Amino acid sequence: MAPLTSTNLPSLIQLQVRAYDLGVPHLHAETVVQIYTQEVVARSIHFLVPKRIESLQEKVEDIRRMEMLLTLLTGAPTTINNVQPYLDELIALSERIDITKQDK
Repeated sequence: MAPLTSTNLPSLIQLQVRAYDLGVPHLHAETVVQIYTQEVVARSIHFLVPKRIESLQEKVEDIRRMEMLLTLLTGAPTTINNVQPYLDELIALSERIDITKQDK
């Protein structure tokens, strides 16, 4: 059997493990240990992108370009599920509107 490397490693390795003591009488237990060598958990990552939300929502090609950029940055396939405004940006905008109203 060839030595295991990252290129020929199976996605699941199963080991039969037996633990025992040296007492009298000898006691032991057996179990199967499974080692998953590939990522099986889907993750959701949120990115803050400095771009106006209006331009992204209207232009599908911009979203596809952003997916490609995030794929390059993360090294994994990326799908944009939704686009939302950044809350702090909305708060800052509302404060600027309030200040403008007070000045008038």
